[in-house]
Amino acid sequence: LTRWAHRERINELSTSLCDSFLKQPDDNCLRLLYDLKKRHHRISRVNSGNSLELATTLQDPISGETVDTVILNDSGATGRYIDRTFAVAQSYKLDPLAHPVPVLNADGSTNSDGPIRETTTLRMKIGDHYESCTFAVTNTGS
Repeated sequence: LTRWAHRERINELSTSLCDSFLKQPDDNCLRLLYDLKKRHHRISRVNSGNSLELATTLQDPISGETVDTVILNDSGATGRYIDRTFAVAQSYKLDPLAHPVPVLNADGSTNSDGPIRETTTLRMKIGDHYESCTFAVTNTGS
């Protein structure tokens, strides 16, 4: 496992992580293994110079309800993130991860919300383009 994981993620390898593999369905284990291959999740600052704000519509695939909002397309971030407070306020379905994933802020500090424990999948519309996107749920800051 130490040969497989990204060098930034070696400190996450533990007995409890290995135990969690035994208790999870195969597809969860594969997602976790794939995630361990990547660098730490990082959330950048809004004014980092690498970001672009875009008007978008998010649609809950279960209820069909939509919300118009502004998203931050940040080339310094390592994934798609949604703020926990926003996701809960919209009553989005939160899917638990097989194992918590640490997340770092742009300055390298640990995120105040702790590790990522859930994701949510939404339909996102920008202009005339629609896409189903899975977001990691965390504290994205302001």
